[in-house]
Amino acid sequence: MKFYVTYDCGFDENDGDECKENGTLYHPLKGGDWIVDDTSKDDMKLLAIISHYLDAKFGYDDDEETSNDDGEFVSDEEVIDKLLKDELLKKIGCTDDEIKKAVEEFDMHYYFPSVHSSMAEPHDYWFNIGIKPVSSERYSIDGIIKKAFKGNL
Repeated sequence: MKFYVTYDCGFDENDGDECKENGTLYHPLKGGDWIVDDTSKDDMKLLAIISHYLDAKFGYDDDEETSNDDGEFVSDEEVIDKLLKDELLKKIGCTDDEIKKAVEEFDMHYYFPSVHSSMAEPHDYWFNIGIKPVSSERYSIDGIIKKAFKGNL
C-alpha cells in the first residue's frame, strides 16, 4: 500500500499561543510529495531514518521523553553519530552513507511556520510525522447501484 508522509509541527510563542503547520512532506531526496510504498525496503529505510532523525534532533532520549525545548536543537553531527549506532536502522540495512545523505537533505526548518509577533520567543518546538493512505477509493453512485443489481441489469 502507498502512503503520503504527513507532518505537523510548530512551537509555542508566548504562554500557549501556538504557531503550527501541517501537510505532506516533500520527498527528501527526489522532491515532490513524499509517498512511501510499504513493500519497498528503500522507502521504509528512508522513513525510518527521518523518523529517528526527528527523535534525535529534538533531544528525545530512548529512556526519557524530555525535549530540548529552548529553541536549540541537537546538532546534526550529534544526531548522525546517534543514528549511525541506531540498532533498528542497522537491522533494516541502512548504510552509513544513506543515513548521512538523508540527514543532509532533510530540512525540518522549511516546514515550521513564521512567528506571529516580533515579540515572540518561540519554545516548546514539536515535529511529528505520520502516514495516510494515498488512495481512498471513491465510488460513483451509479457504479454502486449497478454492482448491487448486476444480475438484473
